[in-house]
Amino acid sequence: MSDPRRQQRPIFRFFDRDPDRHRPLDGDYVQVRPVRLHRPGPWRTALVIMLAVASAWVAVTAVVAVITAQGFTRVLVLVLVAVPVVSAWWLTSRVLTTGVYIHDGGLRLSRVLSITEVDWPAVIDVRRVPEQVPLLGIGPRVAGERLVLVLADATDLATTVTSRSADFLGRPEAYDMAALRLERWWRHSR
Repeated sequence: MSDPRRQQRPIFRFFDRDPDRHRPLDGDYVQVRPVRLHRPGPWRTALVIMLAVASAWVAVTAVVAVITAQGFTRVLVLVLVAVPVVSAWWLTSRVLTTGVYIHDGGLRLSRVLSITEVDWPAVIDVRRVPEQVPLLGIGPRVAGERLVLVLADATDLATTVTSRSADFLGRPEAYDMAALRLERWWRHSR
């Protein structure tokens, strides 16, 4: 029989988009751990699955190539094959964790090749801007809408939250909920 006081925790913490469930019940609580703004959508999940399968095939090929090679050729094959295997797994993990993470102190924008952190006092406004956005985040540019942060130094910081991204394509209500959540968190935290 399970203990009723014991709570289930997600296997992967970056999928947990809810604020800390173990927070106190008073108004003095501060969310310091970044929380993902939204869960990965079906297109991102499909892309990650395809990348994981391709990575597994590359890894199997690498193992076979290393096993069958002899002498100096074995070392050369090991080096030449290790680079694509590690790169494939790194790319898969980065595609999975790309997104907007928020907490009471600010926002962390994670992209495939970069991570940007912004404190809430540096954000003047959160806007939805109609513009040409990449289809599924990687494809050709199509008409859509992007969530943009206007910073105190009068620059715009484009987020990964777009109406045509891999998380929101064909799901306008999910895009609206993510945009509203970011706007409300910004208003509450400034």
